Amino acid sequence: MDEKITKKKYGEIIFDSNINDWSKYTSIFDSKIFNRSQLVFIIEDTEGNKFGGFIYSKIDKYQCTENGKWKGERITDPKAFIF
Repeated sequence: MDEKITKKKYGEIIFDSNINDWSKYTSIFDSKIFNRSQLVFIIEDTEGNKFGGFIYSKIDKYQCTENGKWKGERITDPKAFIF
């Protein structure tokens, strides 16, 4: 990813769906990103296309579904963007 876009240097990979559990009910994704900030999410599809997003704010709120409805707070970040 172009470091000019986020003005950040590459740090560490905190979650890799090829290595870490990404299953619907047992995924560790939320525990890996919770209480972290300045995260870049990169997704690569089966055709090699890459896309994702950047969030500057700390991920310190949790949302989940209960009986088909969302509960919890949303994170608002005016510096966040998708690419």
